[in-house]
Amino acid sequence: MARWVLALAVLVGCSGSSSEGPRPLVSEMSAAVDAVEAQFGGAELEYFEVSADLDGVTVVLAEREVDSTGTTSGMFATPYRWEGGTLTRTSETMQAEGATFLGSALNLDPSTIFTGIESELVDPSFIDLAVQGSESGIIIDVTVENSKGGRLLVLVNPEGRVLGVQAS
Repeated sequence: MARWVLALAVLVGCSGSSSEGPRPLVSEMSAAVDAVEAQFGGAELEYFEVSADLDGVTVVLAEREVDSTGTTSGMFATPYRWEGGTLTRTSETMQAEGATFLGSALNLDPSTIFTGIESELVDPSFIDLAVQGSESGIIIDVTVENSKGGRLLVLVNPEGRVLGVQAS
């Protein structure tokens, strides 16, 4: 908790404007989820994480093993990569646990999701943006690097407002 408070103070203390540098491909996140849903069964699919970097989108599909009574007896994660309009499986399915979300929760506006960070930091370099499931909805974090190589993990809401910062 102390690291979040200290990092938030650093973030606020460095406020300034930003130039339009490369950004994670948030605009491709819906297309990546649509491709997974088209291949595996529609809008009821759940995800552990959907993340965008400068080259593409990684989608971690949550799969449930259900017993004969309809109770979930196991959960599994299968990662896929969306790059250049192509969906590929990136590794084997593995056991997993954690909160999930529906693809419909990815209602992010690529033109505003980074504005809170840009208003607080001078020339941030965006590395990636990840959306994960939580018990109360989704969590959005953005990895940002400065010109000297320092990294921050910035929590934002879907409108781009900064909620917290952690030095990484």
